[in-house]
Amino acid sequence: MLGHHDHDRDGSRLPHGREDTGIFWRDFFDAVPDAEVVVEGLAVDGDDVLGQVAVRGTHTGDTLGFPGTGRPVLLHEADIWQVSDSILAGHWHELRETTLFRQLWQR
Repeated sequence: MLGHHDHDRDGSRLPHGREDTGIFWRDFFDAVPDAEVVVEGLAVDGDDVLGQVAVRGTHTGDTLGFPGTGRPVLLHEADIWQVSDSILAGHWHELRETTLFRQLWQR
C-alpha cells in the first residue's frame, strides 16, 4: 500500500500504519499461500475508489501468533483508496478481525 491512514492504537492485534500493514499482509500470505483475493464490488466517487474485497485460502502457516490449522479462512475487507493527480494518495480499510480470530481459534 502506498498510503494508509494511521488509526489510534487500540490494543488490536491487527496492523496500524503503512509499515505494519505491509508486514501483516506479508505474514498473512506466507501463512495462507493459496490465498485468492477477489474484488466483490467497486465504486468510484470523485477521487475516492471504494471496494469490497474477499480473501480466501487455507491457513497452513503461523500468523498473528496462531500456528497453521489446515482450515479454510475467509476475510472480508472494505477499502477506500484516495487518488490525487492519478497517484494513490491514501488508503483506509476495515478488516473484520473478530471473524478472522474466530476462524483461527476454532478447535
